[in-house]
Amino acid sequence: MMTFRFLAYLLAAAPALFGVTVTINTSALGASSSGPFTLDFQFVDGNGTGDGNNHVTLSNFSFGGGSINVTPISVTGGVVVGNSPFTIVLSDTAFFSDVQFSFTPGSVLSYNVATTANGDAATPDAFTFAILDSNSNEIATTNPNGLNAFVEVDLPTQTSGTSFIAAGSAIGGVVNVPQPPSPCDVNKDGNINIVAVQRIITEALSLTAATDDLNGDGVVNAGDVQIVVNAALGLACAAQ
Repeated sequence: MMTFRFLAYLLAAAPALFGVTVTINTSALGASSSGPFTLDFQFVDGNGTGDGNNHVTLSNFSFGGGSINVTPISVTGGVVVGNSPFTIVLSDTAFFSDVQFSFTPGSVLSYNVATTANGDAATPDAFTFAILDSNSNEIATTNPNGLNAFVEVDLPTQTSGTSFIAAGSAIGGVVNVPQPPSPCDVNKDGNINIVAVQRIITEALSLTAATDDLNGDGVVNAGDVQIVVNAALGLACAAQ
């Protein structure tokens, strides 16, 4: 059984930054016949021109007793890999940037994602994380945008803010990755619905502990309520 914990956080004193911590229980991968597996990190420029206005930094990797080959299998576009400590920087200086690494699964894979958040005109710059099987096929996921990615971070446009999507593996996939919890599931029952909306309203009204500051502005208020309402209507959870 493979579980996934997903925590979003706003980087303090940096309004143009967005951050995500990803933690995955990878213990099931070691026993899977679909291995060896590859980690695949991608960054796509929404403008399609390689305008270089955003970058993604991956750091603080932990492999829970496993390991990664820090020499990439393949590199495309704007990618810089550092070894001391191990870091990855993807920039949209090219339309498509991609880097892949072979790794030996341990009990846990975790890493931090920090991005700039400068807006493109219409289509967002997008970071995705996928896992490839031994045939270099992406493990199918439930990503609603049709991407076989366990993590998707869409940076701002002129009409939308930063949002992230966390997906589980598709039914019948080669490994079982349960749908990770969303920060918009404020009552922690596995659903984003009217009950979640009611919960965030009570927090905004100070009727219960204000623990779900989803937009990172230091208070729970109407902005956070709107984020949960949008998620309950089927839009991406735009917590930061």
